[in-house]
Amino acid sequence: MDIYSQLEHLRQKSNNWGNLCIGAFVMFFVLLFILPFIVIGLGPSMNRNIDPNEFKILFWVIGMGFMVLIAVASVQKSKYYKQFQSLYKNNFLVGLLRQWFPDAQFNWEQGFTEQAVNAVGLVERGNRFHSEDFICGTYNGVFFEQSDVTIKRVVRSGKHTHTYTHFKGRMFTFNYDMKDIASTLVFSDSFGYKGHGFNLRYEKVPVESVHFNDKFKIRSVRPVDAFYVLTPQMMECVMRLNDYLGNIALHFTPGKVHVGFNTNINAFDVNVKNPIDFRREAELRRQDMQIIIDIINALKISNDNKPIYNNQF
Repeated sequence: MDIYSQLEHLRQKSNNWGNLCIGAFVMFFVLLFILPFIVIGLGPSMNRNIDPNEFKILFWVIGMGFMVLIAVASVQKSKYYKQFQSLYKNNFLVGLLRQWFPDAQFNWEQGFTEQAVNAVGLVERGNRFHSEDFICGTYNGVFFEQSDVTIKRVVRSGKHTHTYTHFKGRMFTFNYDMKDIASTLVFSDSFGYKGHGFNLRYEKVPVESVHFNDKFKIRSVRPVDAFYVLTPQMMECVMRLNDYLGNIALHFTPGKVHVGFNTNINAFDVNVKNPIDFRREAELRRQDMQIIIDIINALKISNDNKPIYNNQF
């Protein structure tokens, strides 16, 4: 069986179990919350000796059966979905990645660690964290790492629960041949929940470009570093990236630059609801990979360091 047939088999299995789960949930709702009231209302007219409690017990027993069915269907759907993603990403996607980044390594189930992301300080910390689709590789001599990251804060107040999404998008780190700086943060105004870097004492730094100051907030441990990093050419690159991505955050540190932007698009994910179209998938994944290349080219990153694969942001 070729990879397309295997993917289609797993996709259909996942969807079939998912549909069964939805159908069982609907029937469970009907049985437990609608039919008992109908039966109780009709009972006296059909037989005055009918005990409504007997119907309630019967429906609860049937309802428990549906709950078991829902649980089984959910587990089976998850199993086939995971097998589908594993086959797609560990075969088709890895092959595409290595056409662009020959030394690429990929782990779709893991991403950056919460401790590493918090340490970089691009985003205000939350109390819910998820990261996946870790990729590392080299492009034009520049070693990079990237992951999808979601950071949320869940706040409970009495009976109410509020969830605030601090970040949902992609984060990157690039080896950067600029070691004699301390820490400089650059945030576009459209980037929410701005982080605090290394939790050092930062100073706000205005640059000569009024237009850049209007659109970005700059903080640096040593103000001179901001002027060293943010040359007119670099500011133009950052503004171009911000226009392209919609929002952006950068943290220039010794030997590395960290980049993040919010997006509602899950990079490198395939839609399990529709049959696989390999040509379309190749184009979508090319767009996901192109962003890595665009950032490297836009920032004109150069690097002489040897890449080290350690899954550390």
